Amino acid sequence: MMTAGCFSAYAADELVIFNREYYAVKDLNSTDIWKLKELLISADKGAAKNAGVILGRHYVRQGELDRGYKLLKENLDDSYFDRFMRINAHLWVYDAALKSKDDDIVKIEKEYLAKETLDDKADKAFRIYCSQEKLNIDSENVKACINRTVPDKKPESVFDLKPVVKAVPSVTAVAAVPVVVPSPSAPVVILPEAPKTAMAPRVAEEKPAVQPAEPAPTPEIIPEPVKEQPVKQPAGTRGKVVVNVLNSFQNPEIVEAMLYTISRQKVSVELDFKGDKSYYDYVIDAGSATITSNGTTYSFAAGRKENMKKACELAVTMGAKLIVLGYSEGFKDTAAEIADSFKGTAQFMLFNIQEKDFQGRMREFKNKAGGQPLSYVISGTQEQVLKVLPFLKYYSPRPDKTVIVNAVDTVSKKYVTGEYGEFAKNTYVVTDLVVSESAAAETFAADFTKDFNKAPVISDFIGHDFIQFIEKNRNPSAGNEYLSSIKEVQKGSVKREAGAYRIIGGGKLTKMEN
Repeated sequence: MMTAGCFSAYAADELVIFNREYYAVKDLNSTDIWKLKELLISADKGAAKNAGVILGRHYVRQGELDRGYKLLKENLDDSYFDRFMRINAHLWVYDAALKSKDDDIVKIEKEYLAKETLDDKADKAFRIYCSQEKLNIDSENVKACINRTVPDKKPESVFDLKPVVKAVPSVTAVAAVPVVVPSPSAPVVILPEAPKTAMAPRVAEEKPAVQPAEPAPTPEIIPEPVKEQPVKQPAGTRGKVVVNVLNSFQNPEIVEAMLYTISRQKVSVELDFKGDKSYYDYVIDAGSATITSNGTTYSFAAGRKENMKKACELAVTMGAKLIVLGYSEGFKDTAAEIADSFKGTAQFMLFNIQEKDFQGRMREFKNKAGGQPLSYVISGTQEQVLKVLPFLKYYSPRPDKTVIVNAVDTVSKKYVTGEYGEFAKNTYVVTDLVVSESAAAETFAADFTKDFNKAPVISDFIGHDFIQFIEKNRNPSAGNEYLSSIKEVQKGSVKREAGAYRIIGGGKLTKMEN
C-alpha cells in the first residue's frame, strides 16, 4: 500500500509511515537519526529496510565508512523498496564499496546500475547522488558520473569545500539547491538540506563548454527540469496550490506536520523552499508560524509568553508568595521580564528546566526558602514539563502548601493519566490545547504518534492547521476543523485563547473561568 509521498507497509498488523524521499536526501539531525533507529527495529520490515539504508548512507557521508557499509549491506533488499529508493540503495552500496575498495561489490553494483532504465525516478536518484559526491554530471549520460575511483584515504566529509572534479567532455557543471519531487500522483514537495555555512548556495547557468565545478559551501542536489512555467492565477483556480516555505529549519516540526497532513489528507499542495517561482498562492514562515495570503499575514504562533504570564498570575491568585519560575531554552529573558512585572506582589527564583542538574538548582531553592512554602510555575513543551513535574513537591519545604501552575503547549492523556497523572493531580495548567477536548485532535495525535513514534507538540498541530487554512480558502465548506484551539480566522487575525485547567485526577481536568 502506498500513501502519497510516504512509505507505508503492513507487517504484523502494524502500519509504519515515513517520508522516505525526505530522509533519503536530507542532512539528518539527531531527531531524524533517533526516528530512523526506532524504525530500524520496528516490526514493519519494509520500514526497517528503508530506514537501514538511509542510515547507512548517512554514516558513510559522515565518514563512518565501516558502520555505514555494514548497514547498507544488511538492509539491501529490493523487495522492500519503491523504484526511487531501490536505485538510491544500489548507488549507496556502490559508493560505500568503492570507498571501501571492495572491488567485487563495485563490479556487481556497476553492472546492476548500468542495466537500469533511466526513467524519471532513476535520473533523479543519479543526479542527487552525483551532486552529493560533487561529481560533474553529463546531461547526455547522467550515469557516467559513477565511473570513478577514490584516493587511498578515508572519504572527505560531505561538508568539505573542495569538490571532486573530473573533466568529462560535453559536461555542464551545475550547482543547485537540493530538492525532492515525489511522483505525479503524490503532492509535490521540495525539500532543502540544512545549510552548513552562512554562504548561500549558488546556482550555475548551463554553458556549452566544459566548466569545472567551483567550491560549494553545502552538499548540492540537482533539481529535475521544470516542465511548466507557473502561471499567475488566483488561489484555488489551479489544481495545485503553490506555497513558498521560509525558515523551515527554525521549526522543523511545522514542516514535518505539513508534509504529513498533505499526505494524510491527499490534498494537492506544493511546498517550495527555493523561492524562485514567479507566483505563490501562499507564503509560510515556519520560524514565526505565520502565513501570508493576498498580502495579509496571519500569525498561527502559540502564545508561550502569554501563557507563562497567565500561569504566574494564576499562581499569585492562588496565594503563592515565593515562586520558582522554570523556563525552557530561549525564554530566559521572557521569564525575567514576567518575574519583574510582579515586583512587590511575589518573589521569583528562575531556572532553566533543561539544565542537566536542574535538581541541584531545586535543592538550592529549597534551602533558600528557609521553611517557607515554595510554589512553581513551569513553562515548556509537555515533554519538558513532565520531566520536572515529579520533583516539584519533593523539593518544596511545605508540599501541602505548594501551588503548582504549569504553562504547557499541549496537554495530552499522558499528562493526566498513568504515572504522571498522579504527580499532576491537584495542580493547574495553562495551555493552548487540551487534546481530549477535540475528537479530531485526538485522532490526529493518535495517528501521528503511531506513525512517528512520538507525540505531537503544538507546532505539529499548527503545521496541520496551515494546510487546513489553505483548504478552507479553496473550499469554504470543507468540514475538517482546526486542531490548535483556533476559534476564528478573519481579516489577518487568528483567535486562539489559552485555557486554565485544574487537574482533578483520574485523567480528568476541569476548565476554570477566565
